[in-house]
Amino acid sequence: MRRWIAALVAMSAGASASEATANGRYPAAQFFAVGEGEQRARIALVTTFGLVTSVDGGRQWNWVCEDAVGFTGQFDPAIAVMSDGTLVSSLPDGLSRTNGGDWCQWSRPAGFASDPVTDVSNAGATIVAAVSPPAQAQYVSRSNDHGATWTRAWARPEFYMHTIDVAPSRVSRVYVTGWVRGAFAALFRSDDGGGDFVEATRDFSNGYIAFLSWVDPLREDTLLVRADLDPAGTLLMRSDDGATSFRTILRSATSMIAVAAEPGTQRLWASSTAASERIQRSEDGGSTWTNVASTLRPRSMRYVNGTLFATASEMTAGMSFACSRDKGESFTPMLTLDRLRGPEACPEGSTVRTRCAAQWEALRVQLTAIARPPVGPLGTCDAPADAAVSDGSVEDATADAAGDGMAVADVQRPAVSDAATDGGAAIDAGPWRAGGGCSCVIGRGGRANSPVGLWVTALGALFAAARRRRSQRHCVDPARARVLKFRQNSRR
Repeated sequence: MRRWIAALVAMSAGASASEATANGRYPAAQFFAVGEGEQRARIALVTTFGLVTSVDGGRQWNWVCEDAVGFTGQFDPAIAVMSDGTLVSSLPDGLSRTNGGDWCQWSRPAGFASDPVTDVSNAGATIVAAVSPPAQAQYVSRSNDHGATWTRAWARPEFYMHTIDVAPSRVSRVYVTGWVRGAFAALFRSDDGGGDFVEATRDFSNGYIAFLSWVDPLREDTLLVRADLDPAGTLLMRSDDGATSFRTILRSATSMIAVAAEPGTQRLWASSTAASERIQRSEDGGSTWTNVASTLRPRSMRYVNGTLFATASEMTAGMSFACSRDKGESFTPMLTLDRLRGPEACPEGSTVRTRCAAQWEALRVQLTAIARPPVGPLGTCDAPADAAVSDGSVEDATADAAGDGMAVADVQRPAVSDAATDGGAAIDAGPWRAGGGCSCVIGRGGRANSPVGLWVTALGALFAAARRRRSQRHCVDPARARVLKFRQNSRR
């Protein structure tokens, strides 16, 4: 255990020696969440400059600054939209949540510890969180009332959690992945809502780290996991027996950054960072794959409410969020960052209006100045009201309930090299670049130098190359080198 702590402390010391601005990354959408049922018009995007939200299915988009939510710097929260409309966000020191109305008022749930939260997952009124306290046993926390009150559940020493998922079809089934002692990837399963877990497998075909990508909302025993390989590449693995065994259904030579699945069918999508590769689609559960016609290179994907949604690099794709109703063959642009509304959309005295107003004008100017290739008119991909089966993960996106129709022309972008594209890696352009793009850099002031801040810095160093499921960032170097060095040291 001491070697684990020593490695984390060493990484945090190295990271905190540098200084960077809090919003030094190029503005980009990372991943997204959506409500279900009556809340299906609610969309939230995690970006490199805060959250971008819509409560009307994507017709209008609003900016929420990091300060309003409760974090600063290069932290990418995990988010969840609850069945009552509440939006929940992980923090480096706990959780934050909104009301179920206009998402303008943020507060912390009473009684939740000020510990770093690695991941969250929800189904209906239930939400589970993977919590990573400094130098202590990491644990699972659970809420059955939309995140208002929480109960601390299972804890395990020398287990470092990466992702957590609750099965929508049976909320007592919870999966969690992470590293056990020796930095070996492992997956645990719970059948009592997170009170107790059993180890399901450590076999990820030589993958050194594993991430939950999808749990079938109709069958709790079916799930997809992504396992990263050393020195490069990703395996997409499928289990139909509750994670007791997995089989590889796709291997990418570079990092696989986006996976989506259509519930009730065998249809899957996957995308990697390779500049030469398009989105791949399988119609038979992963046995065979073909390329789609669209040239969009997504940062994250999600199938929900009869629609495939994706985030993208606006610098190369011309848009940050898009949707497809033809299985990914073409995409309709839904969001460009110059169309955002500022905090004036929230009422006076609200958290967002109070904490974000002073930052908005400078941000608006920079978002407007982004050099982006032209795209067609913005729209939505309206799904029929009965197509509201979610694919069960917190990266859902939604179409609005009544519509603007669907554009079918493919959104083209200029051919660019992999180094120049976003593809989940640092964008090497513009005044937003700082500290090596998406490298994990912490300033000398504020929470970064507190014990919790150092711990979060260490976790960031570990997860920057790893949190494929949530943030889709790929700081392959030097973060991957730190991960591998940590893994080697912990095995001695």
